[in-house]
Amino acid sequence: MMPVTAGPNSVHDLISAARRYFTKTGRRVTFEYALIDGVNDSPETARQLGGLLRGSGSHVNLIPVNPTTGGFGRPSRNRVMEFERIPVSYTHLRAHETPEHLVCRLLLEKKKHKTQTANSIQRHYT
Repeated sequence: MMPVTAGPNSVHDLISAARRYFTKTGRRVTFEYALIDGVNDSPETARQLGGLLRGSGSHVNLIPVNPTTGGFGRPSRNRVMEFERIPVSYTHLRAHETPEHLVCRLLLEKKKHKTQTANSIQRHYT
């Protein structure tokens, strides 16, 4: 979430900085995107986000918010999956998953991929 006081060009400035960082270092920047039912979870919003980030080397963590007393709700699973179809690199929190769970899941997937790659190489040379 960007603060209201951030200014009209803040998002574009932030993405420009991310592009410069990626160009200079080759390391991608990860953006956290809180998906709110009926507020910013539409396919049109996903296309806009994709357009903003295209070519920036960025990754987006989609975080479907949990329902709040303020009336904000969690988008449906279908809505989240629809959002992910827009061509940007995404990861999203599963239901009842905290950011810590996501990190653990991603590390396990990375370790599994490395193990599978190592096993494949080993089979190739033995």
